[in-house]
Amino acid sequence: MTEVVTYYSSNAKPKEQWLAYAVLPDGSQWLVRCAGETEEIAKGKAIRLYEAERAKFKAQEPELKKDGFTDNNPWPVQGDGRGHHFAGKKWVMNIATREKLRLDEAEAASRVAAGGWAYAGPRTK
Repeated sequence: MTEVVTYYSSNAKPKEQWLAYAVLPDGSQWLVRCAGETEEIAKGKAIRLYEAERAKFKAQEPELKKDGFTDNNPWPVQGDGRGHHFAGKKWVMNIATREKLRLDEAEAASRVAAGGWAYAGPRTK
């Protein structure tokens, strides 16, 4: 059963007087707000939303575990912490126009070797 924390506000809009947050397995709150006119409505919304999201995660779990995702580590840092779509990319800058591009290492090296481009940006050579 999903645990839910609710809050009441007397100065909120009538349809938002009750707020509810689901509690995660580690005891922290899942800070997705669900509002309702009554505590039961807000609590029901929070439970349904949290259970739907958990079901999506459980359906993807076998695939995610291959990448290091687990219940205890939902956001593993892979590589050097930068986005995986930037892996192996280098910043290059056109010397004349100052245009910057992020290219794979081979293409960046060929542009720099051909002239008119230089390595630029953070974490580049």
